[in-house]
Amino acid sequence: MSQPPGPVPAEISNLIDQFADTEHRNARKYSNSEPLDESGIYDLHQVAARIYATGFDDGRRVESERQRAKHARAFDAESKVAALSTEATP
Repeated sequence: MSQPPGPVPAEISNLIDQFADTEHRNARKYSNSEPLDESGIYDLHQVAARIYATGFDDGRRVESERQRAKHARAFDAESKVAALSTEATP
């Protein structure tokens, strides 16, 4: 399995550990529930890290697209102003 691309916030890691603890409590209470082993918990942390990284990357791409569109609008506005001032000059 590959390593996650960067650190994961502590809150996400804590959520995974809380989930694993709940699963272990449920396994003690109910005969039809199996606790996650350490390997399963590790894999769950890895999946959470990948999900987090994907969301983070998507957020970066969205912000990059917003900035590109903002610059394009500014360029268009400047071009129109320049064109109008050129047309207005006799």
